Amino acid sequence: MARYNLDLDNMGYASDVLSYFLWGQERQPSAEGISYAMLSGSELGKALLEDKENFLELYERNAKYLKKNIDSKMRKYPIMYNQTIRKMVFKLGVGAIEVKRS
Repeated sequence: MARYNLDLDNMGYASDVLSYFLWGQERQPSAEGISYAMLSGSELGKALLEDKENFLELYERNAKYLKKNIDSKMRKYPIMYNQTIRKMVFKLGVGAIEVKRS
């Protein structure tokens, strides 16, 4: 069992305890993380309902879009959070959408 030192002097200790109880980690995951978990769970449920013998293959195939989406975010992360590169990308307008006013 994991050990956690509870700092009672920290005013947010109740939040920390609840977070460990619900999520198994110090802080609540992001809304995006929860959303991916729900989508993944939904795909797993569909696969189990469809074929209990081969559900893993179905799940893997049906959840492939989630893996691709997360992979693309992970590839983009180092670029978008490097201040120098980020400024350059925005200055050049890479991937920018043209907005037309009517």
